[in-house]
Amino acid sequence: MFRVSALLIVLFLAAALRAADLPAEIKTDLEANAKALSPLTIKWKQQLRPLMADAKAAELFKVPNPLPPEYLTPRQCELTVNGTKIRASVDSPLFGVREQSFDGDILYIGNQDQPGAAGPLGAQPTLSRNLIDHFADERPDGKWISMDYFDTTGFWFPRTSIELAQRVPPSSALLKLLSKNGKIISIDKPDAAGLIRIQIEAPDPTQQQYAKMDLKAYESNLRNGLNTEENIQRELDALRRLQALPHNQRFAFYLDPARRHAVARYQELTQNDEVLIDSRHDKFEKIEGRELWLPRRVVISYHTWPSIAGIALKDPVFQKTLEVSSMQPPRADFAFALDYQHLPGVNVIDKTMTKTPEP
Repeated sequence: MFRVSALLIVLFLAAALRAADLPAEIKTDLEANAKALSPLTIKWKQQLRPLMADAKAAELFKVPNPLPPEYLTPRQCELTVNGTKIRASVDSPLFGVREQSFDGDILYIGNQDQPGAAGPLGAQPTLSRNLIDHFADERPDGKWISMDYFDTTGFWFPRTSIELAQRVPPSSALLKLLSKNGKIISIDKPDAAGLIRIQIEAPDPTQQQYAKMDLKAYESNLRNGLNTEENIQRELDALRRLQALPHNQRFAFYLDPARRHAVARYQELTQNDEVLIDSRHDKFEKIEGRELWLPRRVVISYHTWPSIAGIALKDPVFQKTLEVSSMQPPRADFAFALDYQHLPGVNVIDKTMTKTPEP
């Protein structure tokens, strides 16, 4: 049964006409969902696949053909959040285990299978320890935490140095957009499935992230590696496109009142309402002991890609599927400090010393 009162329906109609503020009941539920998220450990498998022949997909998205293995390799992912602390890991046959963790003061960045001069396992694991307050000064926009599951399911997480340094817990993605100079475009009445569609226009986080990048420095970095000239130009063209994106973008959240306004579908759109990505969520599960529903399956369809940023194709070209295997509180002895001392040949880079005063 849907918790939609007559008063709320009146509010929907008024909001659609004059883009009024979010109804109080929805705002309260979204805030409560964000608070109920912690503590939680979630594990999932994800894989990207083309929705057409590889050659056609590569042509439409202007990416290499054959499609790069880093696109298509399946990944096993895990994320744990507890208040302002967060730990994420991605395990793939191509890159091995890569993980990041923030314990409230130190950001750990680890690679258990880093190729290099090696120990008995043919690899040299690496781990860096970084004071987040230093990183916030030196690399404020560096983005560290990887969590594809929460990109579309309705939650905002701190990921950059400056965000982590603020030591804030996860929050509602919808409310976060509104707090960042976003505005409500429309709030629709419940559809046939009972979902309430809320469309917001707000500054585009992707455009903001890439607008600050130094194109010349990025090109210099590309030329220090083993990249071909074709790949270098492709990457530079993609960055130019990302930097030239409009300042604002539109976001649509489809909320389910029967599950305390959980996000059942999410879209990113151009200002002309062309679909950029479309994410559908199902197999919802209520987390034990909490009024919180999360989907066990997420299917994201991509109508655009960084290499054609700003272009929305009518039909999706790639599709990413995420299948959750478990959602439960972390074990009692769970640690957010990464310790690689037990790994043979480990290289630890410790940057947690206090800065040396300038002369």
